[in-house]
Amino acid sequence: YRGVAMSIKPDQGRLSVTARIDNRGKRTVFVQHAAMLKWRVAVLDAQGRSLAKRRDSQFRTGGFDIPLPPGEHKRKIFDITGLPGLRSPGIFFVYSTVPVRARPGPNHQLYTVFFRSPVLRLTLASGKPPAWNVVKSFPQPQLRPQFPPIPSVVPPYPKHKLPTTGPIATLSQIAKAVRARDLRAVRKLCCDDHHAAEPFYVALAVQAIAEEQCIAEAVKKFGVNPWPRAHPSPEVFSNILSQLNLSSLEVKGKTASVGVLWFHSGKFIPFPSFRYYFRRMHGRWLLDSWATQESARGASLSSYRLNVENNLGEAKVLENLAHGLAVGRFAKLSDLNAAARQQFAAVDDRFIHHSMKADKGWMKANAVWVDEVESEEMASRAAGKDPPQTRP
Repeated sequence: YRGVAMSIKPDQGRLSVTARIDNRGKRTVFVQHAAMLKWRVAVLDAQGRSLAKRRDSQFRTGGFDIPLPPGEHKRKIFDITGLPGLRSPGIFFVYSTVPVRARPGPNHQLYTVFFRSPVLRLTLASGKPPAWNVVKSFPQPQLRPQFPPIPSVVPPYPKHKLPTTGPIATLSQIAKAVRARDLRAVRKLCCDDHHAAEPFYVALAVQAIAEEQCIAEAVKKFGVNPWPRAHPSPEVFSNILSQLNLSSLEVKGKTASVGVLWFHSGKFIPFPSFRYYFRRMHGRWLLDSWATQESARGASLSSYRLNVENNLGEAKVLENLAHGLAVGRFAKLSDLNAAARQQFAAVDDRFIHHSMKADKGWMKANAVWVDEVESEEMASRAAGKDPPQTRP
């Protein structure tokens, strides 16, 4: 598809295969590495029953798709030794699948295409090495019981007409300012609560604008969006407007608040523990970031400050990457992604470290868990066995 091909090669004398993706086309594609979309190997028995689907973690991308420029390839080695259900003698079928994001036309939209390698038939016999050969098909898996589908996609939020004055109009003006990349206007619409370097929603706007500018530079340079699922973007602020529960607006003197809707049990209902808060200052309604975040269950001043610092830190990374693109620092898209992974990792590590440090209860529970894992590993080694793979 679009010049991309997938192959598979057995390792003679061993229970392992090497799968390979080649990009012989003219455009960069992306090997996906998301929560549910990963490079896998499937092993079936002679009746078509799946023994297991294994996936390794050769590529650690921090959430980014792995770029595959024209003329390049990537390989994965899958070792199926000790796979549950793989017993000698017997006939088994092995193949690999991988999701690849490709661009079918001149536009920037990427579509996921699932590639499947040729199918290998594996014959195991007592006292003989594994025998491999390519076959045209494999037994169809047995049908599983059918259950009614569970709706998981949230339908569009109910349409409503936003007021042009009052507290809610402030949210509309913030969304408009972010789309226009006008941070000065965003700051004027948010309370300067002095709880952090910037109010939370200002920091969120800084990150969204920096991200949009960086992606625009990448599209200009490479002709493709390197992070199609990235967030937050300016659309986050537009989504805020669509989720408001206008009937919940409360105005009490110089303060006001409005709730949001959420989809639960097949219908939209008021969300019980979150509201946007406003303060009237100098004749204008301003968004109160601290009071808004405080309305969420479990929010604290330390977590508020940490989230602000994290947003500003990621915005700084995006600004550095955009500057690097503008001055030609990245010759290939893979160079950009490598720099992004490295720089974002430093920001994320700091955020995780301070988050765990602030949560004493989590640290105490985690320390007990680590002791249990280490004790289990030591006992396994003392018994001459391989330790269980339980360490994250």
